Amino acid sequence: MRKLPAAAQEERRRQVIGLRQAGLTYGAIAAQVGLTQTGVFDICKRYAERG
Repeated sequence: MRKLPAAAQEERRRQVIGLRQAGLTYGAIAAQVGLTQTGVFDICKRYAERG
């Protein structure tokens, strides 16, 4: 898998956090943004720990 450019990674992170705050499940977010559930969970966990 290829890494996205930093700006694209940040945009996807913001999208994941926004969808989670809107009440979507990890699975629903994963399907929408093209990540695994684990990837979504990891983003949310890091956000909760560091902001």
